[in-house]
Amino acid sequence: MAWKIERWLSQLYPGDNSCLTTPYAKLTPREFVVVACSTLDAGVAEVIALRLRDDPKEVEDLLGADGDGRAPVGSFGARIQLAYLLGLLNKTQAQGFRALKNLRNVMAHRVMVDLTCSDAQRCLEPIRAHWQRLVASENHMFEALKPLIDDSRRSEKAAMRMLRFHFSLCQIALRQVHDRMERLEAIDEILLGQGRRRTRS
Repeated sequence: MAWKIERWLSQLYPGDNSCLTTPYAKLTPREFVVVACSTLDAGVAEVIALRLRDDPKEVEDLLGADGDGRAPVGSFGARIQLAYLLGLLNKTQAQGFRALKNLRNVMAHRVMVDLTCSDAQRCLEPIRAHWQRLVASENHMFEALKPLIDDSRRSEKAAMRMLRFHFSLCQIALRQVHDRMERLEAIDEILLGQGRRRTRS
């Protein structure tokens, strides 16, 4: 087996502040949600892989990186949960990722759907709640978000602007985690290290 899903950092993430330009800027709202979530899904899988023991085949089998969606952690939802439990995402970030996952499911599996329909709006509520907390924090930097939050309930264009901003922050969060990632130390390495320390003393 081999890693078959797209590599987040080397293939999908542009690596600079232009993460919302081509190809994302040219996508319809439905396409954007599906592609953005696929990008984040790949990113979460890659960050988890960097945290686990260095055994590529076992990691690929666990994460479904070999293309098997039936793997124990082969779905976006399972990856978000494992990333949270490993401490790679905080509770707020995990909620934001789950909101995007739920929105992706609505946009991908309905025929007559847009960002203003009731099911999509329900999925957007956790994202809006997050931004409302930022506005309420009295940090003047976030005041400009208030009209966008309100307009996202009625306007697909405003909802898209909010989603693009949210998506870019998710990408940044993953990049920060990626850059600081260390593998879990295997128990045999820990015990071997303790044995070496005892021998020296």
